Amino acid sequence: MIDIRNISKQIVNGDGFTVSELTAAINDLDHVPGRIGSLNIFDEKGITTTDLKIEYKNGVVKLVHSGQRGSDGQPLSENGKRKLLTFSTLHLKQFDTILADSLQNVRPFGGQTDDDCVMDEVNSRLELMRKNNEATIELQKAGALVGKIIEPDGTVAVDLFEKFDITQEIDTLDLTKPGTLRRQIRKAKAAARAELKVPHVTKWRALCGPDFYDDILENPDVKESYLRFKEGQVLRDDVDSISFAGVTWEEYDAVVDEQRFVASDEAILIPEYNGLCITRYAPADYNETVNTSGIAHYSKMEPLEMDRGFKIEAQSNPISIVTVPKAIRRLNLKKA
Repeated sequence: MIDIRNISKQIVNGDGFTVSELTAAINDLDHVPGRIGSLNIFDEKGITTTDLKIEYKNGVVKLVHSGQRGSDGQPLSENGKRKLLTFSTLHLKQFDTILADSLQNVRPFGGQTDDDCVMDEVNSRLELMRKNNEATIELQKAGALVGKIIEPDGTVAVDLFEKFDITQEIDTLDLTKPGTLRRQIRKAKAAARAELKVPHVTKWRALCGPDFYDDILENPDVKESYLRFKEGQVLRDDVDSISFAGVTWEEYDAVVDEQRFVASDEAILIPEYNGLCITRYAPADYNETVNTSGIAHYSKMEPLEMDRGFKIEAQSNPISIVTVPKAIRRLNLKKA
């Protein structure tokens, strides 16, 4: 049988099931990203503070690095109006308990030790908690792309356009003018590049609401583009994405609390440009982790009162933002 008292002693004495061991375990679990996460358009790094600070001047963003207290800080740009914007990380924390009774009559199998048996149970709890946190991070990233970072209950945590004191612009693609769709898309791409202040972007993606996507598929310009491709097979098949005018167009139908991230009749055009979309992770609020560079997931474990089992906690402290919100273009359609 498992010696529960020995496991508790290890935790109290720091001889086993430490923050570093459990944190390594939760980060090593298999990860199935959501659609936004799988696109890899968000640059993910750790920070040593609980806030992300950026300098914003004339539409150009510069990340502000943390420094030693009492030392000279990072100089701001000398010319032009500038703002120092602060974004607080989201503190995602969950806990679960493993009661001593749940380990009653559990025997190590084969070459397993008592620690292995307990760790199997711990991992099963950590896996679920990690999935919950990953879903919330996906929600945060999707919100950042449309300019509003929302909480899991649907309330707006950060309005990026309000934070940057700018107004979101809408580019209308006029479908009533045949033969002009490519030119109109190029115009929207040029507007995004102008906001980024770069001459060239190598990769573009548009996340489309269902109605917008259907209308794009039915557009004569798009149909003409695919008629010669495998004898129009793409247009006959039920496809979730197409490439047109140098942009990958895909249907994105994410809904949270009955609210769509992208309206059914709209799309967002994303230049996949390094540093535009970022996620930063703050350290956990443990003695062992404060002032260290944050990582995606943390876990800690402690004995319950009266040694009735163990309490397990998992947490993540992310903030996801778009550093140049107007570079992501909101698109709608004009139809006859």
